[in-house]
Amino acid sequence: MQTIVRNVELQANEQLEGSFSVSNLQSWQDVLGDTRSYSVSVTILDPEGQVIESYTQTTGNSFDYTAFYSGVYTMQFTCGSEYLAPSGIPNPEVTLNYNVVSANQQTQTDQPNLSTANNAVNPRTLGVIIIAAFVLMGIVVIAVLTKKGILRSGTKNN
Repeated sequence: MQTIVRNVELQANEQLEGSFSVSNLQSWQDVLGDTRSYSVSVTILDPEGQVIESYTQTTGNSFDYTAFYSGVYTMQFTCGSEYLAPSGIPNPEVTLNYNVVSANQQTQTDQPNLSTANNAVNPRTLGVIIIAAFVLMGIVVIAVLTKKGILRSGTKNN
C-alpha cells in the first residue's frame, strides 16, 4: 500500500472545496482467472486526526467542508491491492483539485497532480514494494499449506 498525504492549513470558518479523480485504474486476471484491481481510498482528517470524510474503493468524488477551528487538515490518498499485479500493469494516478475559500470569499487554488508531486513515491519503487509484499505473502501461504499437508515437498523416497 502507498499513502500520499496533502496538508492544507485552514482558519476557522474557511471552506475547503474540491474534487479528486482516479485515472489509469486497470484490472488484471490472477492465476485462478479472477479479476483483480488496485483500490484507491481517500480520507480527510481534521487537525485532531478525526475523520471528516472517507471514500473507499473510489474512482473520484467531490468534497466541501467548512473548518470548525484553525489548523492543518490532512488529505490521505492510499493505493494498493491485496494481489500482485503482473509487470506492465501501471499504477493508478490521482489528481486533486481544491480551493480554500475564506470567510470573506477570497479564494486560493492549488491543483497538484499527485502522480508527479515532489514527495510522491516513484511508481517503480511502489511496484518493488508491492512485489516484495506479495512474495512475503506467498511464502507465508506456502508455509501454511505445507504445514497442513496440502502442499508436499518434491522429494520422493523409493
